[in-house]
Amino acid sequence: MSKKRLTLQTSLAIAILLIGAIGVALVMSTDNTYRRLAFEQQQASVSQLIAIKSADLLKKLGSLQQDLGLKLQDDDNFKQALLSKNKKDITYWLDQEFNR
Repeated sequence: MSKKRLTLQTSLAIAILLIGAIGVALVMSTDNTYRRLAFEQQQASVSQLIAIKSADLLKKLGSLQQDLGLKLQDDDNFKQALLSKNKKDITYWLDQEFNR
């Protein structure tokens, strides 16, 4: 009975193929990890950007509301409409301020 023995050439070919397969598996694993981390980083950056922009817009809106209130306090026509509780005139004067 003759047993087939692995020759040096066959064992070298098997080793090279195994190393190649391991390399492909590592590349695929690294690619998946990189994509996931890049997506998470991008998601965190967008969330942070939205938070910063929202805070800026809220601050600006607060400032605009304050300016509107101060302008309306000095307007005698608006004060008169407010005291008489005339909704139509109040709406008119508020619209006038928003349109300025």
